[in-house]
Amino acid sequence: MQFGHLPLALSIATYDWSPETALFCIAMHWLPNADSLVVKAGLDKPAIKAANAFESALKGKNNRNNIDPADDPFWTENGGFHCTVTHSFLFAIVVAAFIAIFSTKYAIFAFVAISAHYLADIGSTVGLPLMWPLTRKKYTLALFEDTGWWGKSMFIGYYKQPTSWVLEGAVTLFFVYRLSVVYNWNLLPQLFS
Repeated sequence: MQFGHLPLALSIATYDWSPETALFCIAMHWLPNADSLVVKAGLDKPAIKAANAFESALKGKNNRNNIDPADDPFWTENGGFHCTVTHSFLFAIVVAAFIAIFSTKYAIFAFVAISAHYLADIGSTVGLPLMWPLTRKKYTLALFEDTGWWGKSMFIGYYKQPTSWVLEGAVTLFFVYRLSVVYNWNLLPQLFS
């Protein structure tokens, strides 16, 4: 999903509709894609080494720490660091736990917004390691082909696929529905009368 991330994030914000909640939900929903900025900044190799060290320590092993990220298919497939650590439930839990220090309400919004990002991305053939670091298995519904994660060709390739329009149309309609609830528009009786 590309542009559909925006109405999806805003749909979540409608459960406590305010400019602050809307901006917060948008930021949290896009937070998992901050990993692409790490890659673009050239910081992916140190991030991968740190992730490998964490994974090894958690499993009581020391074997992944010495593997060159360039030789590890988990990190080299589909753009390296992108769609790995930041697309796991551990990431969502850690972010929500940090935000809970300041606000329980916003911690819930953070967890839901980040999880909704995963739901939007799981249709891609890339797959998401939702249970990392417990397992490296990548989960996918394979509803649309991966067309990359950066640039014009990503958008063009994605929107050439019919499924993308169905999914993005559905989340946009859901957002309109949520706005109708918030503002009491009574759209459904008018549509069916």
